[in-house]
Order: sequence, then structure tokens, then C-alpha cells
Amino acid sequence: MSDLPLFVINKKILNAVPMTANITSEIVDVAEVSGFAVHAIWTGAPVGNIDVCGSNDGVNFVSINTQATAGTSGQLLLNEEMQHYRYMWVEYAFTSGTGSLTCYVSAKRS
Repeated sequence: MSDLPLFVINKKILNAVPMTANITSEIVDVAEVSGFAVHAIWTGAPVGNIDVCGSNDGVNFVSINTQATAGTSGQLLLNEEMQHYRYMWVEYAFTSGTGSLTCYVSAKRS
């Protein structure tokens, strides 16, 4: 048996979703993990903000990190350690332009 942490979450929560309107990913329960990482990848020329959000009730989400897409393709990699909220999701606030958004979440239990 290894002393290394085990991945308990390793999933795609958005799969090439068109960035022509607001987007909200599925809710991910992060209560039983010691930390998680979100990798957001967008293509095209979308203008808007990608927010990684946390919540304790699964209804009211608060932004943890915001990344502007600025009309170009790009990526965001956010590492959250020792979070003390239960749920997270990724949302995109559309302003203009087009593109597609793919997001992955991975998490380990210590």
C-alpha cells in the first residue's frame, strides 16, 4: 500500500460547451478531499469571465477565482488546498464573442 494520496475526483465537468451565453458546470462535492484543482481551457475569441466558485449549501455560490478570457484562447489552472466549503462549480459570464469551454476537476484525499 502506498502512502501517496489517492485521486478521488478526476472528471470533465464541461465538455467543449459553446461560449455564446452564460455557462454553469455541474456541482462537485469537495467535502471529503484535502484539495482540488480546476483546469479550464477555452478556444476561439470569447469575451467574459470564468469563475471558480465555492458554496456550503450547494445553492449560493461565491467566486474563489476569476479569470477574464479577453477575446483570446487561453487556460486557467487553479489549485485549492484545504478548502473549508463543501461544493464547487465553474461558471462563465458571457459578454461577447464565441469559443468553447472545457473544464476538468481533480482532487486527492490525504
